Amino acid sequence: MAEWKNCAREVLKRIHCSDRGVETDKQTGLQLLRLIIRDHELFLSPLLLAVDRLLAEAISILWNNGGESKEAFAKQTDADVIAILKCSQNPKVRAIIHTILYHPEQIYVHQATSEQGIRCGVRKVYQKSPIANGRALAETVEGKAILNRLEQLKKEYEVSIPL
Repeated sequence: MAEWKNCAREVLKRIHCSDRGVETDKQTGLQLLRLIIRDHELFLSPLLLAVDRLLAEAISILWNNGGESKEAFAKQTDADVIAILKCSQNPKVRAIIHTILYHPEQIYVHQATSEQGIRCGVRKVYQKSPIANGRALAETVEGKAILNRLEQLKKEYEVSIPL
């Protein structure tokens, strides 16, 4: 952890913001792009997307069947939301939250869509590029290669669970 703090401190020393965006040297800019990729790969992983979409589906079902009001719901903590879903009168809502919490191995994510599951996917990724030596790194060979990996994360998935 101490290494990361030192690394982050050094990176922060080498960047500054201007009207054009984040400006830095080429090496630091490429390091920032690699960090953006790692962040996207983690948070846009198919399983995390699937769980997020299943939670949204459970909440939508709850709202559409006269459950909690949206205004009151928005003020709840994560733990409160989970408790509300677990206690729902709707069996589908309870099945979804039960699967997420206790049987995540039963969450199936497919790249091919069959229209039988719940669709989710990545339509947009962060594609801003740091500027090094007055030029956007997205215009360099190295920068293009890294940003191409971001583009490859854009995919459609279908999620299914046993109900």
